[in-house]
Amino acid sequence: MISMPNAVASWIKSRTPSPTFYNPCDVLPPNTEAESVKVAVRVRPFLERELTSSLPTIVIVHYEKNTVTICETQPREMNQKISHKTFQFDSVFSSFGCPDRFGRVAGGQLEVYEVIGRPLVLNAFKGYNSCLFAYGQTGSGKTYTMMGGDTNSLDGDDSGVMPRLCRELFETLARVEAEGHSRWRVLVGYVEVYNERVSDLLAKRRRGAKEDVFVDVREHPTRGVFIEGQQLPEVSTVREVLDLVEVGNGIRHTAATKMNERSSRSHAIFMFLLHEERSMQTATGQAITTAGMNSRINLVDLAGSERVAQSEVVGQRFNETRYINLSLTTLGRVIDMLAEMATNKNSQWSTPPYRDSKLTYILKDSFGGNSKTFMIATVSPSALNYEETLSTLRYASRARDIVNVTRVNEDPRARRIRELEEQIVRMRCDIEGKDPSYVAGLEEKLVLLEAEAQKRAADLQALEKEREKNEIHERMLRATEAMREQLAVKAGELQLQVEFSKQQQAVLMSRYHEKLKSAHTLREKELREQEKRHKADLLNCQKEWQLSVEREMKSSLNLSALCSMYLLQLKEMETRYSEFADFINSYSDLVLEALFSSGSCAGALDSFAVSRDMEESFAAKMRECALLAVAVEEAEERLAKVDAENSNLIAEVRRLTTKLVSFEEDLVKAINGSASSMLDLEGIKLEHALTQKNNTSFQQELYHLQQRLSPQSITTRHVKQFPEEEWPTNVESSLHGLEDVIKADIGAACMLPYHSVSNFRFLPQGNACEFDVTHPELISCERIDGNLADHTYNITWNLYNLRCAEKTMHHNATREIAELQRQIHQHKCTITALEEEKRIIKREQQQFQQKVKERDEQRSKEEQLLRRQNENLEKRIKEKEAYNELLQNKSNYMQKEIQDTQEEITEIMKTLCDERT
Repeated sequence: MISMPNAVASWIKSRTPSPTFYNPCDVLPPNTEAESVKVAVRVRPFLERELTSSLPTIVIVHYEKNTVTICETQPREMNQKISHKTFQFDSVFSSFGCPDRFGRVAGGQLEVYEVIGRPLVLNAFKGYNSCLFAYGQTGSGKTYTMMGGDTNSLDGDDSGVMPRLCRELFETLARVEAEGHSRWRVLVGYVEVYNERVSDLLAKRRRGAKEDVFVDVREHPTRGVFIEGQQLPEVSTVREVLDLVEVGNGIRHTAATKMNERSSRSHAIFMFLLHEERSMQTATGQAITTAGMNSRINLVDLAGSERVAQSEVVGQRFNETRYINLSLTTLGRVIDMLAEMATNKNSQWSTPPYRDSKLTYILKDSFGGNSKTFMIATVSPSALNYEETLSTLRYASRARDIVNVTRVNEDPRARRIRELEEQIVRMRCDIEGKDPSYVAGLEEKLVLLEAEAQKRAADLQALEKEREKNEIHERMLRATEAMREQLAVKAGELQLQVEFSKQQQAVLMSRYHEKLKSAHTLREKELREQEKRHKADLLNCQKEWQLSVEREMKSSLNLSALCSMYLLQLKEMETRYSEFADFINSYSDLVLEALFSSGSCAGALDSFAVSRDMEESFAAKMRECALLAVAVEEAEERLAKVDAENSNLIAEVRRLTTKLVSFEEDLVKAINGSASSMLDLEGIKLEHALTQKNNTSFQQELYHLQQRLSPQSITTRHVKQFPEEEWPTNVESSLHGLEDVIKADIGAACMLPYHSVSNFRFLPQGNACEFDVTHPELISCERIDGNLADHTYNITWNLYNLRCAEKTMHHNATREIAELQRQIHQHKCTITALEEEKRIIKREQQQFQQKVKERDEQRSKEEQLLRRQNENLEKRIKEKEAYNELLQNKSNYMQKEIQDTQEEITEIMKTLCDERT
């Protein structure tokens, strides 16, 4: 990094907060100017809604005195005159003036540009920073003044400051480059401050883009305030600039309010960055290009202040209004503080609240810094806006008191070369027409000056190359830091994902176990209730079957007893019939004997006929008895069949009872199976606890892995032997200076910071030294020894000679470049370690995902097993229900058979009774 001259450094030191009184114009370094902020006021014409109110004009403009007077429409208290206030400014413009002889209005766009726009271009090519910002109430004409009615119009009367400035900027650039001494590069940027966030309007590059590209505002010790990550495209024509302006305006936040149909809801800042490159030729004809002046132009279009009661905004518009008024209030505080310190000689320096708002932070150099600042305050002439107009005029008047100390933005070496060139030109002019001896002396001085200028130009060109390398290194360093931050963010995201997945998995597992447990409990409850119902049904069926069997047994016993009684009666009847038959036979024999003895043949024949009739009737009775005996035998056979069926029914009842017992045993087994399922569930719970334990161990491993992201450091001892040609001859006289040089070079060789090298000492034998190196564990000792052996130390002695001589800015820049190289190497090592750790994290994450996958597969298998068990239980229950239905059908069939048997027995009994009767 290139250091400043002593005068500038002392001046900056004088600007730092101190107990001394502040006066920016007391001591100024060379090539600096103290200049106050230039303020102009522009009064816009009436709007249609203001014309309908019929209120008078409250603003009076005096062109000769450059004053603006604001009058109240009515006194605030009784018996009080109408007050008026007059403010002094650098320029005033009004839209109520009469046209001149060329038809131009005094407050037109062209006159406004000539007063506040053209000085910006002239200052830019002189190397000064410039800023123009528009301040005022919403709808007062700020955007119209800055951009005009049509941004693309360059020659129209409505063209604003922005298009006219672009055209004159490139016209001036073409004239300057035509002289052939320098070349200018123009870069542009466009940002907006919306709700206290800075977004790059040129980063999206398309109209209607939804996502804003936010950037950060930083501050550099020498560069000042800058916007990090901002897109700065290079432009070469006016059309390119206007196209970029149109793109940015299409993306900028605007909305319609009651005060303004197209109100800007953000502060917009358009930037021009100009860089000069000078060229010169040496005595040998070699062309040398060096850096020249740098300048910046900021065009600021502030969002207008507004009162919520007048604009009637709500929701998002109200939030925007709150942020707009907050930033404008902070701007007013900065203006008041700077104006107070500039006008009051007894005021003490205090830092204004730049950082309270992003707007004031970006415009820090424009107020009290290195910038020529112009302010255009736009006001309304209507009495409806009296308070806002008065507030704008007050702030504009206070801004005139701010004093900025500006300087030419030029490299000191380039300035010295330019001064030498000017001195050479003056000496050549003096040579003409002078004394030969005097001319010879001047020519000798001229040759020396030309040699010095060429040497300085060559040195400056070399430093420019080093500066470019430095910028490349800085970009690499920023990229490294960004990559490191991205890796840290990704590691945090991975950890959050792991924690979220673990939490989600725990929740899912708990829900799954709860559902599984509730399902098992419900299923077990249903099975127990079904078991109770089936047991009750079986007991009822068994009782009914037992009662029916008992009834059938009783009826069969009664029937057998009745049959026995009938058999006894039949036997008695047979006995009586046989006795009666014997009696009849004996009686017939007696009768026949009597007849034959009496000799009456006719009477005997009659008696024999009567006996024959009696025998026939007896035979008929005997046949009836035989039929009755056959019927009794058939009844006995039927009774035997009924007994057999009863015995079969009893066997079936016993078989059903056996099946019922077996079903009860199966049910007990099913209950035991559900108990085993509950045990399996407990096992799953234990496995879940084990999984949680594994997750805890994984968290510990992840913590150790994160600990490894910041590598541990170790200290090792090393010895370096230098060749004779590298060892300086004056070591003995300045060992203290050489030690610092060698330590810095050793740190660069090892890609470590300067303070990592400690306990340094020279060995007595000479040409050697030993030292301790503190380095991360990822960097091995062999690697450090290899770096020490491969590193070239010739530049060490050059740096040493430079350090022993006068310390120049070139040496400081070289040292800073070496430090940046060391930091870049160190960050490369860190990136390598981070990438390795990232691969380890990725591998462990894959292993964890594999474990989760295996656990999910095992869980799915367990779910399938439980599902099959549930299906088996349901199948068994269905079989039991079918079996119960079969038993019920058989029971109904047996009851029907018993009923039929009872009916048949009843018919037999009726038949027997009929036959008996």
